[in-house]
Amino acid sequence: MTLARKSSTAAVFLALLPTLLAAACATSKGGNEASAETSPANSAQGVYASRPPGANDLAPEQLVGLDGDQLIALLGPADFQRQDGPAEIWQFRDPDCVLDVFLYADSSTGSYRVLHVDARDRTLVLTADPACVTGLLRQRRQSPAPG
Repeated sequence: MTLARKSSTAAVFLALLPTLLAAACATSKGGNEASAETSPANSAQGVYASRPPGANDLAPEQLVGLDGDQLIALLGPADFQRQDGPAEIWQFRDPDCVLDVFLYADSSTGSYRVLHVDARDRTLVLTADPACVTGLLRQRRQSPAPG
């Protein structure tokens, strides 16, 4: 890929960033309210456990717009991270599924935000299998432990 092509690709992502972030904010408000209602009053313990199946399951699209700190707070640390051109790619894995999360720098703040999410099975085939993705997100999702 030539430098001009890389610059063009980066320019497109930066031009679309405000629109994508606005769309992400509009779609994620309901999810934030639900998680606030289910959080225990004393979450300062710092002890986390996986949520039980079906408890406020996440969809990959709900990750769009989150910054790195929010992503770590929600899913824990990534299993793998790399810088690839203008993007940071964070990978979350379980035995069946891999979630690739693409973060790009917000031109106004410089912080990286999720703009794209891909899910695939462990054989490197892109997947739309909701059970695979839901299972991975359910396993990774962090919540304060009761008590």
